[in-house]
Amino acid sequence: MGDNNWATSLVENEEEENCGYALQIVDSMAFPMVMNAIIELDVLGIIARAGPGRQLLSSEIAAILPGVQDPIVAASMLERMLWLLATYNVVSCTVVEAKDGGVKKRFGLAAVAKYFVPDHDGVSLAPLMSLSQDKVFVDSW
Repeated sequence: MGDNNWATSLVENEEEENCGYALQIVDSMAFPMVMNAIIELDVLGIIARAGPGRQLLSSEIAAILPGVQDPIVAASMLERMLWLLATYNVVSCTVVEAKDGGVKKRFGLAAVAKYFVPDHDGVSLAPLMSLSQDKVFVDSW
């Protein structure tokens, strides 16, 4: 009887993994688009300039971005974008309790993020990311 439950559990786990993978395939265009937008907005650079190991709230980042008309909406959008990047380990995310009893997410740079922030020579993979997401390049596929 116990073996039957174990086998059923394995099949259910495999089914969940397959479904999750299928959803990842469907959503595969979101990551590079979001990553490109984050690079164009210099969000990773903003976090890097905050200092090594620092984590910022999306509202702190939105306050620094030029041309933001509605900081609350911008912070909300940034949080969703950074949350996606956190699932790919591009940024780190720490959930902290807010004063109002809710939660806030703080975002920092993960190890791979350094390749998308210009180094002391001004070199990064950011232009390559932008090229791969350029309309002409994407339309050629």
